[in-house]
Amino acid sequence: MAICGPGAQVVSTRVRFCINCKRRRRFYVSRSKELDYYGEYGTCLTCGEQYGGGEWLPRPFAPRWRVANVAKAKRKLLETRARL
Repeated sequence: MAICGPGAQVVSTRVRFCINCKRRRRFYVSRSKELDYYGEYGTCLTCGEQYGGGEWLPRPFAPRWRVANVAKAKRKLLETRARL
């Protein structure tokens, strides 16, 4: 799926191995079309861990952050699909 315009991003869901879940899970994946050197950023749609450049991104110091990350990723995915 691709969205074009200012700050264009390629957004998709992919099945990948989640380091935290220790099994293959669905990921929300986004990548900037203009800035390829940043790589892909992904969020596991099961545990909420975020990955960038093959590493875990810093975890927030907040309660229920995993639930919030999963909800945010699913909302972004639905918004992207609604625009198409």
